[in-house]
Amino acid sequence: MTTVSEKYLQTVINNVASELHLKEWSFTKKSFENVAQNYFGLLIPINLIGKVCGNYINFPIVLKLAPTDERFRKTITPAYSVKSVCLCHGDIWKENILFQYENNIPQSACIIDYQTTRVSSPAYDLLYLIVSSTSASLRKIHFNQFLDTYYQTLEETLLLCDVEPKKVYSKDMLFYDLKMVGPACLIVANTAIWLSSGLQQEGHVRSKVILTTEEEKEQAENKYREIVSGIIDDLSSYGYLLL
Repeated sequence: MTTVSEKYLQTVINNVASELHLKEWSFTKKSFENVAQNYFGLLIPINLIGKVCGNYINFPIVLKLAPTDERFRKTITPAYSVKSVCLCHGDIWKENILFQYENNIPQSACIIDYQTTRVSSPAYDLLYLIVSSTSASLRKIHFNQFLDTYYQTLEETLLLCDVEPKKVYSKDMLFYDLKMVGPACLIVANTAIWLSSGLQQEGHVRSKVILTTEEEKEQAENKYREIVSGIIDDLSSYGYLLL
């Protein structure tokens, strides 16, 4: 199995620490009983410790590095350049958010399923959540409000950490990145919606919903087409797809 050099690993972790604005950081490399290496690359568990806003925080993370096989590197290299990156969830949509209710009113939420967490553009998590978890009718009315609420919350959070939002990630930078990540969000949302609709009944990843009749399958396919068509139309109207 091809290994990753310590120099390369140090460079990757340095970039992660920089994007997280960590100070006085250090890391230790852990190990799995079985190290995974495939088309998606090499998985390396890391324990990263650094100071944020004056407090030391421990980040147990798993690095998913680019494939060491040169044949595959160019297939996953981004064809675009975003303005900024950070540690992102990678698969944040309604199926990965648990809500606690009181009297049928949501009081709090918990995000789950961090297996695709990676350093990426924050615009990706934001746009993917919106297009994969809302209806076309809701986006038509509230899309700009969603963006404003996100950025306002980001500003408030950064200011609490004595970080100037406009220097780290301005609203113009966010809007630029939204255009860059639009195609990727469409591709992943399409897969997620197909899977959640019950239409993926073959392969190693299958739908949890079981469709037993042809009528159910037809209804699911029609609903899937309606949802994805709405996403394509909206992304195009926002200028996030060049069709």
